[in-house]
Amino acid sequence: MARPVIDDRPAVLVVDDEPNLRLVISRMLQEAGFSVVPASSGNEALQRLTDGIDVAVLDIRLPGLSGPEVARRAWTSRPSLPILFVSGFPEPAVTDPEALGLVQHFLRKPFTPDQLVTAVSELLAA
Repeated sequence: MARPVIDDRPAVLVVDDEPNLRLVISRMLQEAGFSVVPASSGNEALQRLTDGIDVAVLDIRLPGLSGPEVARRAWTSRPSLPILFVSGFPEPAVTDPEALGLVQHFLRKPFTPDQLVTAVSELLAA
């Protein structure tokens, strides 16, 4: 599939159901030089997930499909897709014990632009 952006900047799928948070996270990444593809739900995230997405930033709690469920489905076709999970709740707040095992890279909200950019950059470099 074609990249979702025209330029060569790394493309980050940002998934958060809160419009203001999605906008803030997107701006943090754009100001750091990333291209951003926003999504407001798990279903929308799966629709926007293409081969051109380099990394995904997923809120753990989303309406419909949760962040971990989006990850499970994404990894069936893209097993090496780096995913950063974010949440305002502590990591153990994930109610599905199996999902908790999927959360390898986690950033707790609120986070600073530097924390976000560092986490995304480290996933891209790995």
